[in-house]
Amino acid sequence: MTKTLIDIPDELMEQARQIAGGATKTETVRTALRLLVRQQQQHDAITWLADHEPFLSEEEVAEESKRQPPQ
Repeated sequence: MTKTLIDIPDELMEQARQIAGGATKTETVRTALRLLVRQQQQHDAITWLADHEPFLSEEEVAEESKRQPPQ
């Protein structure tokens, strides 16, 4: 783990701590970083879904419905 010295405005840190339920400054920063990473991952997943059309088209659904069910 790396220790990093950064300047964070007191008011911003206090607002973030309140949102994080009064967590320590370290916990607050870690939570904020995790949320930022998760938000980007969700954005990337949504973009991938929009670009790749992973769902069946109406024609493919119709074709699948004509097949015999497995026994």
